[in-house]
Amino acid sequence: METRSGRKTMELPSQNSSHSTTSSSLKNFTIPRKKREAGKGSIFFEPCPKENREFSCIQSTLSESRLDMGKEVFLSWQSQDVRLVHNEKLLREFSDKRSEMRSKGRHGREMEERFCFLVTSEQAKASICQNGLKTESTAQHSLGNPSHGVYLYRHVDVALRNAMRNSATPKNIIIFKVILGKVKKLQCSLGKSSIQDPTIQFDSYVSKDTVDPKDPLSQQILGSSVFIFDYNENQELLPRPRQCLPYAVVLAVPISNTSSLATSYTPVPSSGMTPGIVCLNWSCPTHE
Repeated sequence: METRSGRKTMELPSQNSSHSTTSSSLKNFTIPRKKREAGKGSIFFEPCPKENREFSCIQSTLSESRLDMGKEVFLSWQSQDVRLVHNEKLLREFSDKRSEMRSKGRHGREMEERFCFLVTSEQAKASICQNGLKTESTAQHSLGNPSHGVYLYRHVDVALRNAMRNSATPKNIIIFKVILGKVKKLQCSLGKSSIQDPTIQFDSYVSKDTVDPKDPLSQQILGSSVFIFDYNENQELLPRPRQCLPYAVVLAVPISNTSSLATSYTPVPSSGMTPGIVCLNWSCPTHE
């Protein structure tokens, strides 16, 4: 409708026509969907820009999950690309496993979600985020047979240093959400003959020995490792522990001039963590 001044105004619908207008609007309304990257099946990688809350959470996780808290891990590595992993199938099985563990009497801190790490190639990253972390993915035997469970690291700097022994090329850090459940402390085995098989009473193994930043790298690897396994309803070991969920991937690129990054890097404060989601304190209840 046009007024005397020549301005156009919007004519509001009458009460009698409001019902039909609303019905028509609802029929034509489409819920906007989040734009996803193309991926296989139900998995996709969501870019995580710096202004996102999740970015601060991930940076805090990397900073607070170091063995050597006196040395910033990204003085020699630069995180260039951060992506969140969305896999509906793995998330559903992770939730099912959590309910199953509760039904078996796991409770309190045994049920807290924690962060663990694995440094992989681009090809391995795609497979793990698509299909989950499967057994026989490593040759390590220190806490159990790799055909019975999977190995992850509690400390991201140890994981990176171990990967750097092979080559100083860009690395993919996969951050996992993990429910350790009932944890047993073991004496690390250096040979295949003395390793202990998983037992139905436990969900994961860690080393009895405390680890220190001054220890040799080989000792840090043993002390930082966690061995995780899973059983089905028939008490048969599964080829993929369901309590390990890929959460995010960080591309870490080695830098030649460490001093240039040291002047520009600002650590994210601990308050950047989203409270109540994941526990970073590794003094979890364990059993000898």
